Amino acid sequence: MRIESGDAVFVRTGPWRRIAEKGPVNRQMPGLYAFRVKWLKQRDIALFGRDGVQDVRPTRVEGVDQPVHLLFLVAMGTPLSDNFDLDALSQAVAQRRRWTFF
Repeated sequence: MRIESGDAVFVRTGPWRRIAEKGPVNRQMPGLYAFRVKWLKQRDIALFGRDGVQDVRPTRVEGVDQPVHLLFLVAMGTPLSDNFDLDALSQAVAQRRRWTFF
């Protein structure tokens, strides 16, 4: 799969399943490290969405709570969508063996 200019990129890490199995999460959550935003910027994506918040917790960027949010929204002007339930979408694309759509 290739990420190209204008693509909407959705990342599924499974927090809803984990919450259902083990209860609410604490301040440690999966997500992107800030240095990965550059790679997505180079591909000129149009939207980034995830099944949680975008930023890994803890962020590892001293003094900045949500560096990925800041980079996407302020520096790049890229819209974000948080907390999607991507489990059903994941099943649908796997069933169709089709990973790109729209």
